[in-house]
Amino acid sequence: MPLVVPPHRVALRALRCGSVHAASSQIAAELGCRPGQELTGLLRHNADRVVPSPGVGPMGQFVDGCIHLYDAALPLGHEVELPMGDWELVLSWLPSRAARLGHVPRGLHAGVAWNATDCPWQWGAGALVEGPAASLALTMTGRAVGLATLSGPGLATVRHRLLTG
Repeated sequence: MPLVVPPHRVALRALRCGSVHAASSQIAAELGCRPGQELTGLLRHNADRVVPSPGVGPMGQFVDGCIHLYDAALPLGHEVELPMGDWELVLSWLPSRAARLGHVPRGLHAGVAWNATDCPWQWGAGALVEGPAASLALTMTGRAVGLATLSGPGLATVRHRLLTG
């Protein structure tokens, strides 16, 4: 997205949509309609280009890379695995103010306690949602695919928030 849509256009779209998350989803859907050859050509052409990420910094870009790897691989049936240390970094950053600029859907985390069952990470207060770190990260960034391996009394609330937007 940052290769074809300048930050000021994302900001304008966010104002119209009500959030950076909603604007990013719309823009991603529009870009997803482009032919695969065009998109891979765009990526190859810009492979050496450093694109700043206003507001979220390097951690935002790192989180994007981890989450988008799964966004691309899972629908294609490819299994991917990141080191647990990467997921711990992702989870530690998601509750931050910077993450609310576009990585985390508004209101998703309210009244929910999150607990990873495969690493020492927990955050939040309220009804518990727990499961593998990767599933938590996917869910916390608005991906319903992460819900499948989560459990706890807060899961129904999170599922409702994700699926009704």
